Amino acid sequence: MATVFVFYDIAESGSWKYPTSMFPARWGWTGAGGTGSSKYPREEQFNGPLSSRAAMRRRLDAKFKSLRNKGVVRRYAIRSRYNVPK
Repeated sequence: MATVFVFYDIAESGSWKYPTSMFPARWGWTGAGGTGSSKYPREEQFNGPLSSRAAMRRRLDAKFKSLRNKGVVRRYAIRSRYNVPK
C-alpha cells in the first residue's frame, strides 16, 4: 500500500470534489487535516497500490494545478511521505 499527501494553502474559501474516475484503480481519499504550517496549513491523504503511485501523483498534480489556476488554492506540494514543505 502506498500513500500520497497533498499539502496546500486555500486562497479564500472553496471546495472541490474528486470524481472517482480521476483515481487509478484501488486508490481512494483517506482524509484531510491541518499541518500547523503557515505556508501549507492543510493536507489531504490518499492511499492505493504502490504500482500506480506515480499515476496518482500526476492526476493530483493536474487537479491542484487547475485549482491554483482558478484561484482556489495559493500553493500546493505533493509528497509520498508526511513531510510538510517549508
